[in-house]
Amino acid sequence: MAGIDSSFRFGFLSLGGFLARTVSPTATTQPSGNEIASRANFNYQDRKWQFRGRFDTVGARFNDELGFIPRRGVNNEFAYIGRAFRARWFPTWLREVRPHWQADIFTRQKGNALDTRQQDFHVPFTFSNGSFMEVGMNSNLEIITTPFTLNPGRRVRVNAGRYEYNEWFLFYFGNGAAKVTPSFRFSVGDFYDGTKRAFAVGPSFHPNEKFNGSVSVQINDISLPQASYVSTLTAVRANYNFNTKVFVNRSEEHTSELQSRLHLVCRLLL
Repeated sequence: MAGIDSSFRFGFLSLGGFLARTVSPTATTQPSGNEIASRANFNYQDRKWQFRGRFDTVGARFNDELGFIPRRGVNNEFAYIGRAFRARWFPTWLREVRPHWQADIFTRQKGNALDTRQQDFHVPFTFSNGSFMEVGMNSNLEIITTPFTLNPGRRVRVNAGRYEYNEWFLFYFGNGAAKVTPSFRFSVGDFYDGTKRAFAVGPSFHPNEKFNGSVSVQINDISLPQASYVSTLTAVRANYNFNTKVFVNRSEEHTSELQSRLHLVCRLLL
């Protein structure tokens, strides 16, 4: 692999990018496509406005043996526009309102066909006590070329085709400095060729400087032409720091499909 990268800053404006190419045997990569990955991005942010943009390319034969790339043979365009409002006439409990729009688009390099498009229209509110609330709508467009299984236990599959669906949501996260921090998220909308309602609640606890933990429950009520079902994911996390060098971290996840995962870490920092 060989490549170059750059980064520049001019006041409120920053520019960056990279260009890389790999050289691998044909047997280890796709038979067609290029071996190049690249990025060009910019970010402008002052006290009121923020503009971000990015353009990525990942060739189908790009073989990143030093890292991880989820998708190859695609181009990715990203754009973001946001405006911060901190008006004097706001009530004392409201610090900032920052509405923003962003778009994330993937196109296939072969044929230059649209793959996915996601657009977000969000209005977040930051409160004076450190808590946060956000309302908005997420718009999705997916071009499915190969059917895939959404729920193996119930044999629910999503067929090939063009799917456009929107999600409306409300999210709240409490003051992270408090001993108990509540949070929840509720969403409703279309889901492929059906509908979906989702609710998540996840209080976190940090009674002192040594212990912190959280409990979260996520419920998805999905209705599709093939089946209607409710899936539940429960997660518990706990972390205890004995001192600056020794800590124990434990996390568990359980699903309504009778799947469980346990992760335990005990580490000594030298």
